[in-house]
Order: sequence, then C-alpha cells, then structure tokens
Amino acid sequence: MGIRLPGLTIGPKRLIAPALEFHELPKIDIVLLSHAHFDHFDLRTLHRFDKDTSVITAPNTADLLKWTRLRDITELRWGERNL
Repeated sequence: MGIRLPGLTIGPKRLIAPALEFHELPKIDIVLLSHAHFDHFDLRTLHRFDKDTSVITAPNTADLLKWTRLRDITELRWGERNL
C-alpha cells in the first residue's frame, strides 16, 4: 500500500492480505482510477494489465500511466461522459 522503492516500501503496510491474487481475477475490461493517490496508482499492479485494458481516470493524470502498457486512457472531469 505504501510507495515502493527498490528494496523498501515507504508508508502504510498492508495488514490483511487481498481477497484475491492478481492471477485469480477474471479478465479486466476497464479500470477506473478516481484520483491520483498512491494507493490507487499502484504502478506495480497497473503494469500487470493487458495493453487492451481501458482506463478512465481523473483529469491531468494520464501522464502517470505512461510507464505502463495501458494505452486506451480517457480522462474525464466530474459529470463528463464517454459514450
């Protein structure tokens, strides 16, 4: 849950294991990133999604995903829609 640096994690430690491991999840079609806090933008996890996975994220945050394989990225403001 904390910020991961080579060899260490800074910040809060996870107290309870996730309900599922990443490999146990079904194929994910879309990821919603509601805001750019480090616990939502966990790059280690985001790197694991297919390049075909769509992402909807808050304005001015798509650049945070440039180091991932994700390419179908839509930034939406509050109340906007992507039809």
